[in-house]
Amino acid sequence: MPQQPEVQPLEKGRPGSPEEIAGITAMLRKPEQQTTMRGYMNTVVDSMCQELIDSNGGREAFNFNDFPDFRLQDMPEYEATRTTVTGVDGVKVDGADASAQVTTAKTNGEASTVTMRFRNEGGAWKMCG
Repeated sequence: MPQQPEVQPLEKGRPGSPEEIAGITAMLRKPEQQTTMRGYMNTVVDSMCQELIDSNGGREAFNFNDFPDFRLQDMPEYEATRTTVTGVDGVKVDGADASAQVTTAKTNGEASTVTMRFRNEGGAWKMCG
């Protein structure tokens, strides 16, 4: 599998406000609240910026209506690899764009931190790189 290029934080911008940080954090945690596979997959796509959706074939490439739906708790592999967002730090905002250090933890306790980019579209923060 090809290695994804490392995402860099925004060079310019200001620290994120408490409201912006809360909006980014809530968006990142929405998939964790889903109970079915289809709900999870749709929530992930709904959390993507339009540029990211378009660069991956458009919204029609993410149609999960024919995807078998089942409860996530019935899938042992999901629980074993479930990831939760444990921190959103260093948020920097420049207009409609933002970056942050996002820390996640897996069920087994393994944690990692990555830089992510976001875009505010229609008043809501979306993942955008």
